[in-house]
Amino acid sequence: MVKQRKGDGLRVYKSQKHPINFKINGRNKYKVCSIYKCDNVAIYTDKPKHPKTYSLRACKRCHTHKLSSDKFKLVNDKIQTLCNRLSCDEYATYSDDKTPKRCKNHKTESDTYMFEYGKCIKIICQIKFCDNKATYSNDRTPLRCRKHKLLSDFLSNAKRCEEMGCNRQPKYGSEDGKSVRCGFHRLISDYNVTAKRCSSEACKTISNIYKRGFAQGIYKDENLCSTCYKALYIRDNKLNVNKEIFVLSEIQRQLPEFEKYQLEWSCSIQGQTCSDDKPDMVWKIGDTLLHVEVDENGLKHEDNDERIVSIHSASGCKFHICIRFNPDRSTYRPDPCFLIRKKNGATWYKKNIDEWNYRIPILIQHLKESFRSCIEDGDNVKSGKIKLFF
Repeated sequence: MVKQRKGDGLRVYKSQKHPINFKINGRNKYKVCSIYKCDNVAIYTDKPKHPKTYSLRACKRCHTHKLSSDKFKLVNDKIQTLCNRLSCDEYATYSDDKTPKRCKNHKTESDTYMFEYGKCIKIICQIKFCDNKATYSNDRTPLRCRKHKLLSDFLSNAKRCEEMGCNRQPKYGSEDGKSVRCGFHRLISDYNVTAKRCSSEACKTISNIYKRGFAQGIYKDENLCSTCYKALYIRDNKLNVNKEIFVLSEIQRQLPEFEKYQLEWSCSIQGQTCSDDKPDMVWKIGDTLLHVEVDENGLKHEDNDERIVSIHSASGCKFHICIRFNPDRSTYRPDPCFLIRKKNGATWYKKNIDEWNYRIPILIQHLKESFRSCIEDGDNVKSGKIKLFF
């Protein structure tokens, strides 16, 4: 009777006779060590393959009874070549030729070939400690990966422009669809034959496929150019909401008590003096003008003092408190409040939740303190400018 036991994490079978091979699902699986009375799984051998049957049957000895001549090991049901270093039990994955010789721990600088299950899978980058696939060089032999490529390097196995001495990849060609020239050497009659084209019914009326619009994205399983997308899906093609609207709407949501004092929102102030300058949001609290400006891109967008003075004079208020808020990258906050997303020719903003939850409460706190100062201090309010996240 055959009994089953578990050993070394593998399935092992034994019976009264020794050693024994048993067939599972029509093929040999594992066999025990050839040493008498040893029931361990045989995973080492001095032969890479058995001449007539499966390579798994070539295994002869276990880890305990391994010989110095055993250069092959069973790994994941496949025979692997061991590292040529003495007493190293790792299988070889590196070599300086097309025969695996060394493991990762004993890899040398001259090893440029990487193996997996005895087959060469890639030529690795020649830079030390880099195992990325080498695809770039200044000739047809790959030497460096994309990360470590030089300015003079190009894709070694890629197609080349037909112009003599040009190493750029071709994207342009005639109506036959074959790319033969790069952008620098293209002819007037050439088309970009590598780019995807619009698949809408309107663009299909153009017989020459290379005269159709470029596909800007996939919408409802269709490759559409920006013109067809805007024409077919009018409701989905809405105007982009900018960062300023996001911030000002959040202020209104969190500070409903400010609403009765609100003077204008992104409109010209109609006061004692007519002004064409449009503040982002202002409140008139007594004789004080509380003013918020959302400055996208920080200092690049910050307005000059003449505009602030013009807004102040147009309001007719005696005092003026201006709070400038930067929602983008700054010196001390490298992450912005908004992430840019693009699709089908349209661009919109998505909130960066972590940064948004950090900056907005600070802005709300300054607004509440300024509002409290306007109510309590009256004619003793100090005019000034508060800059946040610049």
